[in-house]
Amino acid sequence: MTPPEESSPSVSGPPNPRAALVSDDVAPCPPLQGHLDLCDGFRLEGWAFDRVQPGWGVWLEIRVDGELIGHVVANRYRDDLASAGCFGDGCCSFATDMPVRLNPGADHVISVCRADDGASMPGSPIIVPAISRFDAKYLKNVAKILRDSLVTVEKATELDETIRFLGRQTETLLAARARLAGGTGVVTDPYDRWDGFAPAPSVRSAATAMRPQALFIDNAYPLTGSDGGSNALLDHMRSLMRLGFDVSFAASEDLADRSGAAAALSAIGINPIVAPWYGSLEEVLRRLGQPFDLVYLHRVQTAWTYQALVRRYCKRALVVYGVADLHHLRLARQAQVLEIPSYAIRARRVRMEEMAAAQLADIVITHSSVEADLLRQVPNVTVAVVPWSVSARRAATAFSERDGVAFIGGFGHDPNLDAVHYLAEKIAPLVRKADPSIRFHVVGRDTERLQLPTRPDFKLVGDVDDINSVFDAVRLTVAPLRFGAGLKSKVVESLAAGVPCIGTSIAYEGMAPPDVLRGCVADEPADFAAALLRLYREEQAYSDCSDAGRLYAQHEYSEARVDDLMRKIVAPILQRLRRATQMQADEPAEYRSGHTLPAN
Repeated sequence: MTPPEESSPSVSGPPNPRAALVSDDVAPCPPLQGHLDLCDGFRLEGWAFDRVQPGWGVWLEIRVDGELIGHVVANRYRDDLASAGCFGDGCCSFATDMPVRLNPGADHVISVCRADDGASMPGSPIIVPAISRFDAKYLKNVAKILRDSLVTVEKATELDETIRFLGRQTETLLAARARLAGGTGVVTDPYDRWDGFAPAPSVRSAATAMRPQALFIDNAYPLTGSDGGSNALLDHMRSLMRLGFDVSFAASEDLADRSGAAAALSAIGINPIVAPWYGSLEEVLRRLGQPFDLVYLHRVQTAWTYQALVRRYCKRALVVYGVADLHHLRLARQAQVLEIPSYAIRARRVRMEEMAAAQLADIVITHSSVEADLLRQVPNVTVAVVPWSVSARRAATAFSERDGVAFIGGFGHDPNLDAVHYLAEKIAPLVRKADPSIRFHVVGRDTERLQLPTRPDFKLVGDVDDINSVFDAVRLTVAPLRFGAGLKSKVVESLAAGVPCIGTSIAYEGMAPPDVLRGCVADEPADFAAALLRLYREEQAYSDCSDAGRLYAQHEYSEARVDDLMRKIVAPILQRLRRATQMQADEPAEYRSGHTLPAN
């Protein structure tokens, strides 16, 4: 508040018409004492005091661009005015909302003056400039309009037109953002609009770079080490990035990123597509689909659900169906082993979905040679075997310092649940009979689902932060799977770490290990126990298998090999981009600069 002082009337514009109404016999009104403290286009606040009539509030006029729009009386109590001691009882302030809504697109002159004689209040007039951007003041105005519109609403349908209008405006903004996200534009400070994770613009390329674009879709975010399918998906995304692609990812069942995993993808250069920037996967495809050169649909449900939409909105994209494993094969085997007829019926239905998804895709990627052979029997299906990469490393611990046998896996997965029970009931008793000192360590998530009796030779370790700590401690791993499908991450990673894995034919299915590892494959409990005991006891046999497994993994599951296999798949895309880049380089400078060539 400005300190109280007397001020002369502020005169501007034409002479005050009230002056003609004041006769020579009447004493002129004293100067208006007070101040206009706040005038932002939405609200007016200030004070005014009449020395002649101190007990009466001053009657004030509010004008916008010279036009009278309302009145206000300065008769509200204000503590600081009362404390001053010279403004009566302090009831001489005013505060009111602007009587009319101002046009935000134009400048406005707002003045407050005494109604008796038009004397302008100190601090008035104030110029409220036009709003040229979505700043706080503009948003405040919009929010007030919305609040006012709710005052008289009694039925939900009364809001429909407002909602439709705002929806259309939001649609325009989202469409503009989608265009920018696919080109060179960068949206800054997205948190100012929406809370939550905002996709980083760092993976966006310059328009002249003409980098190929890939979209990966799965039902959920892939987490390193959670399962073989997630490992493959992450690895294939990294491979395409190494081949020059900009890679985006969308989780069809977690677009809002409830898992909080989007930031981890963004940290490695992958662009997560999340809500609230997009409301559904169909919206993602409709808004962003056209520029994608490749769309990778992971797992059968994703491929089955979204292939038609991908074809509709991503017309130039190579459509890839990524088979984590053939679910129908796993279900059929489970039905046979556990004698569950309903699983056999379900397997037949899933098989139809998987084969139809394979036929609709341009190419099917599987990680298992056995599954590739099955898929090739389906007409009009192109198949490529592309595993995921693992880091092969020499064993960090000597044979003599190692102890125990580990089973590694997530126990939300039926094949792993069955395998642990099979190990405990059929294999471990034979091992214990021959060597009671051998201990089994059960490692992985959801061990609470295991209902094993308490046994001295079994330890439920649960999940671990670093699986290499397990590989560095145990002598062997086991994978006594009786049913399943696809490439088994637990086997590949164990071999890469130099730890021999004793597994069934199902566990090693789709792999072509060297002859020295053939002795690690056994299906009958007695044969399985014998293979385990031999490698557990014989250091030379153990060392031979350790070296062979590590070298096999280093050759078959390296980044370089995965990149070579992926390069063959995307070769047409890369060739097309190279041709387009060359054509751009060969264009006349006038075209590249955006100038129009002169007419002939």
